Amino acid sequence: MLGLKAQLITGYKGSSDYVVGAIRGDGDAVIAPVSSVRPLQKSNSMRVLASFEPHTTFPGAPDATSMHQPDLSKILLERMVAAPPKLPADIKVIVASALGKALADPQAVSLAKKIDIELTPSTPEQTTERILESSNFFNQWKKYFLI
Repeated sequence: MLGLKAQLITGYKGSSDYVVGAIRGDGDAVIAPVSSVRPLQKSNSMRVLASFEPHTTFPGAPDATSMHQPDLSKILLERMVAAPPKLPADIKVIVASALGKALADPQAVSLAKKIDIELTPSTPEQTTERILESSNFFNQWKKYFLI
């Protein structure tokens, strides 16, 4: 989408490992969650070239909107909580309510602010929509992936 030649480097256990790999020089760039990149950017260990957020939270970095590539924001790098399919509606309400209360807890809010993580509660329906949107985005590129 951006006209860049890319090569996937695999074998990392998670985002922390592949972000450190990029810092170490395993690759030239990395796509990673904002929450993983922000502390490294603040410590000058990593420079943000662009953000796939619709509106960047990194001053001076272009975002999906300004790069005229709004679909880049469909690349899902969020931490979500999920439940099994066909979870009874009454249990879904209980779980969603408990998670909402946990995210609003003053201690959780304070800790998130301290470590510069944005807590963004979503309804089960919003989360399902976001996952489907991301899945549809990646499915259009499936032919380019070596599986």
